[in-house]
Amino acid sequence: MNDTPDRGTIADPRDQCIAAIRRLAQQEHHQRQAPFLVEGISLLQMALEAGVRPLAILYCQEQAAAAGAMALVQRFRQANVETLSVSARVMHALSERSVPQGILASFRPFWTTLDALSPAAHALIPVLDDVQDPGAVGTLIRTADAVDATAVVLGPGSADPFDPKAVRGSMGSLFNVPLVQAANLSDNLALLQRQGFQRIGICSQAKESWGRGVLTGRVALVLTSEQKHHPPQRQDELDRMLSIPHIDQPLDTAIAGSIAMYAWLQENMAR
Repeated sequence: MNDTPDRGTIADPRDQCIAAIRRLAQQEHHQRQAPFLVEGISLLQMALEAGVRPLAILYCQEQAAAAGAMALVQRFRQANVETLSVSARVMHALSERSVPQGILASFRPFWTTLDALSPAAHALIPVLDDVQDPGAVGTLIRTADAVDATAVVLGPGSADPFDPKAVRGSMGSLFNVPLVQAANLSDNLALLQRQGFQRIGICSQAKESWGRGVLTGRVALVLTSEQKHHPPQRQDELDRMLSIPHIDQPLDTAIAGSIAMYAWLQENMAR
């Protein structure tokens, strides 16, 4: 068990190890297979509770003690996770917070497949088709966690769920919801059909309005950026196309998707 003190504190932001970690934080667009950073006590507690193991924990003794994070550092040590002590100067260089909590971690991206899942008779799987805003992706993952969705499928045109904005938007829910990387979304939609899922597209231009009795049983909820019209090929792969009523401007994807997910929950929670 790794409960011994770390080797000396890293004090120089130009240290080779720290420089590599800073590059992860500064990537304009995170690469889906590259490690990513998570900062803050609550998010890292969620990772620990979900059993998601980080590559390494970095902490600043002074800041972490003030924020009450040293107990969390110790728990990671007991889980045999490498912990690295850094100076306040280094933590400020790595942190996006004006007042760092003194702890962050690097993780390897974690993906699953539809074949590895065991959906219930009433199951929801949001399918993100070209949802390009990482903040929206994070919000949708957070909502999927709140309604106990089976998984979230991300098509090749959607933002990376491990992008820093998506990680923050998910509020730690990315550790709780299985994530499926769909290299070929058509293949995944076909598999969902074989698994008994009704494939429902949400689009502001759809002629049929969402209503009670629609989102029941196994539902694959297909969402796209700003509810734009699904292309003809995708429409052929859907069982239904629904719109959510609105008075003026169409709802954005994160809001529309969240409304539809809670509608599914309401329809199915008593079943």
